[in-house]
Amino acid sequence: MMGKNHCRFDIAGEGSEFADFYDFSEAEDDDGEDNAGDGVTVSESTAMKQATWIDDNSLRLPSGKIISSRPDSLAGLSRQKKDHRPMEPNQQPTQNLGDASGIDGQQQQQPPDTATSLAECSDSPRTKALTKSEKRETAFRTQLANMRVGDRQALAHLPLPQQRSVIATSLKQLKKARQLERRHQISTERSGNKTLMKHYVADGPARPNG
Repeated sequence: MMGKNHCRFDIAGEGSEFADFYDFSEAEDDDGEDNAGDGVTVSESTAMKQATWIDDNSLRLPSGKIISSRPDSLAGLSRQKKDHRPMEPNQQPTQNLGDASGIDGQQQQQPPDTATSLAECSDSPRTKALTKSEKRETAFRTQLANMRVGDRQALAHLPLPQQRSVIATSLKQLKKARQLERRHQISTERSGNKTLMKHYVADGPARPNG
C-alpha cells in the first residue's frame, strides 16, 4: 500500500503509533520467561508441541490424534483379497492362447465324429419329410379339432374312414361355395353397380356412374 501512495504515515518510524501493532518481540520474551519459570527451555517446549512416535507404525500428533500406517503384511493380504475376489455370474474365466489353440486343434481333428452326428440328426424322425398319408392324417386331425363340438359328436359314431370322407366332402363344398361367392362379387363390381345402387356399396373408391 505504501508503494501505491495509499498511506501517508510511516509505519517503520520510531515514533509511529502503529509500530507496536506489528512488534512481536515482547510476546516471545514473555513466553520465554514463562517457560524459564517453569524450568522448561524454549527448545523443549517446541519439542513437546511436535508429534511423537508411539511405535514404528503409530504417530501421535500435537492435537492428540494418533495416525498409523498399515503394516506390509496386512497390505499384502488386502491385495490378495482383491486379486482373488469371487467372479460375477456374467464373467467367464479366460483361457490362455495355448489352451485355445489346443481346443481348436482337437476340434479340427474330429471331423468324422461331426459327420456322424450330422448323419444321425438327418436320420432322426423329426427331420424326415412327411409322407402323403402322414400329411392327410395331420390335416384330418387339424380339421377335426377346428370343428364345433356338436359336429364332432355327430361324427363320433362313424368309423374313422367314413369320418375322413365326410370331412373331405364338407371341405370341398365349403371351398366351392367360397369360389362362387368370389365370382359373384367380381361380376357385381364389374357391372358398375348400375342396377343395384340401393343394395350395393363399393368396397373402395370407384368411378361414379353416368
